[in-house]
Amino acid sequence: MVRDLIFDPACNILYSSFYVKGLFDVFGKNNCLWKSSLFEGLHYTKDTHVFAFVYKSEKYVIDFADSNEIFYLDFLEWADVYGKVNYKQECIPLGYKGKITPVGCNFAINYGRWNKYNAALYALINYLKCYKRISFGFTTYLSRYIILSKRKCDSIALASSENGKLPYIFFQTRWWSGQSKVNNQRAMFIRVCKELDKKGIIVFEGGMVPDVGEYDKEYEDIIVQSMPYEEYVMKAEKSLLVFNAPAYFDCHGWKLPEYLSMGKIILSTPFVNSLPIEMKHERDIYYVNPSEKEMTNAILHIINNPDLQLHLKEGARSYWKRYACPKASMEFFINQKL
Repeated sequence: MVRDLIFDPACNILYSSFYVKGLFDVFGKNNCLWKSSLFEGLHYTKDTHVFAFVYKSEKYVIDFADSNEIFYLDFLEWADVYGKVNYKQECIPLGYKGKITPVGCNFAINYGRWNKYNAALYALINYLKCYKRISFGFTTYLSRYIILSKRKCDSIALASSENGKLPYIFFQTRWWSGQSKVNNQRAMFIRVCKELDKKGIIVFEGGMVPDVGEYDKEYEDIIVQSMPYEEYVMKAEKSLLVFNAPAYFDCHGWKLPEYLSMGKIILSTPFVNSLPIEMKHERDIYYVNPSEKEMTNAILHIINNPDLQLHLKEGARSYWKRYACPKASMEFFINQKL
């Protein structure tokens, strides 16, 4: 059987899984194949953050590196269309502005509905197809499949806020070493919420989880222990609103598409990088500048306006379905070439 869609098995499956799911949804799983021979000139280290695939002889690459700089020039030269998750026009090299395009941001999806044993089997099969082109061993390759098996099998379910006397807000995030901008914005939101909790306006739960057990002492008042992924999702689903900020190196982190898939009210500081389709303030998202006063006022404005809450939830759900879910994201990306 000739298949129109060929995936490179050397990819980082954790980040690529979102796009694999989208392509399955667009073209059907039976029309897709993992095969190494079409990608022989492409080589990977453990830090190569791209997903390469071929569709009807056209070559595509999705670059999901945190930085908005272009690092993978060999992949850029190989591709006919190069999608950049963290797209910033000023960072696009001269001569490539017509080739590099923004593509939707991602999070890990267990598209195969694997348990850890299925995941290990698929990891072994795909590793044997591509191990000559990667500079790291099977242990690292396998670990990505095992982590993926613990993720949701599909987009995270739509949420409903907790029914209590006070609005419940949950936000747990990671403290990243050397990333003071995002750490400060996230810490500001947490401290604002803790203050509103003290005043009896909301019930807040959350904090920052240290990166490999380390953190700067100025964050000691908001450091918490990590929780299981399932518990994190459950609490986020109950939260009246959620907080987003440009993450590691100002990237679009996993939180933004996760929140959209839940249909959440998203309070966010302004993006540094572009999305394929802009998110509109007070329609799809609620933007706020990173100051304690503005964050406080924004939270109060949202919790005191049920109509705005409904509007923002509907906006997030609509944006997800039309532009940001795996299928919509891949349809938009592929159709740029067709």
